[in-house]
Amino acid sequence: MAFKKNYTYEVIVEIDTGVKKNFAPMGIKYLGMKDGTKKFEIFVFKNTNTAYLLQKNFVSFAAVFSTDINLFYECITKKFSDDFSSKIEKFPKVVFEIEKVEELDTGLKVVCVLKHIDKGTEKDMRKNLINRAKYIALESLIYYTKPIADDEMKKKISEALRVIKKVAPKSEYEQFVSDLLARIK
Repeated sequence: MAFKKNYTYEVIVEIDTGVKKNFAPMGIKYLGMKDGTKKFEIFVFKNTNTAYLLQKNFVSFAAVFSTDINLFYECITKKFSDDFSSKIEKFPKVVFEIEKVEELDTGLKVVCVLKHIDKGTEKDMRKNLINRAKYIALESLIYYTKPIADDEMKKKISEALRVIKKVAPKSEYEQFVSDLLARIK
């Protein structure tokens, strides 16, 4: 599979309560394989509906691997279009079983495992993986070319590097942005 260990991918988490579906965009971090099973982790902020539902005996959730940024926007704003459901169904969705929920100061760390997945869905998931590092690196390249003060440029690119190290550690994007940062006087 195309997942890279410790990389965070952007997904839309769907929890079906039986009455209503809850949708929330978030990152899902691939932890690697253990005992032949792919393990992942999500972090859910406290005081959100998603955190509440995950603490209410839900043992699984679905993750939608979408490249449609409009769907992420609709989830964040809760302003769902009439055709939201039909749009979201076009993207691969897989079910994760919750293995462990750890309560932290700011939220929940949820370790989960990927249930069975067929080859077609796996192929579609690969086509729809979004990792922010690529786009953050591009933004850093753009900042580097702007006529702004070196200290401001260094601050923006340093923050970009911090995020890239979190979502795509040891990636080519981390190397690009590290190199840019070293070039700033």
